[in-house]
Amino acid sequence: MQLNEQSWTQASLPIRFGGLGIRKISSVALPAFLSSVHSSANLISKILRAPPSNFEIAGLEEARNAFLIACPGQNFPVSPKSQRSWDDLNCKLTYDNLLSCSTDSARARLLASTEAGSDVNGCDIMVGISESFGMLEDLIGGGSEWQRLLQRVSQTQRQLQVLLHVCQRLMCRV
Repeated sequence: MQLNEQSWTQASLPIRFGGLGIRKISSVALPAFLSSVHSSANLISKILRAPPSNFEIAGLEEARNAFLIACPGQNFPVSPKSQRSWDDLNCKLTYDNLLSCSTDSARARLLASTEAGSDVNGCDIMVGISESFGMLEDLIGGGSEWQRLLQRVSQTQRQLQVLLHVCQRLMCRV
């Protein structure tokens, strides 16, 4: 089974952006570095006994330029110590790009998967996989092999929904 480029791009987005949360290291490295530098700037200042304006952190300027290239037209985040705030700007651009080049059905699925409280948020695996083979209706009529595949995917989807529900309940207790 092969997923097309658009499906892989969506899968690599965080769940809150309609993806599966299978992040690419290349996507999170820059936000991680930038937030780490901003989070540790005060500590570095204390260690060096110098204000942040008196020293340069290696690679920071290059990382900022790389961010501006990756996210054209975006300002630096309001909370630069937060990796998520850096990451969300790039994820939003990727999400908007997916919406702009999607078919109507893919657009509807992507919009539905990002709705707050949506049952498909992060678990809409069956529809995503079925798009790689054609429309879901085509699969159902495709013989017993396709029906067995759909049953296995549907069972996995139910198991993931139960797991997600359990994880959400456990997180509420913490």
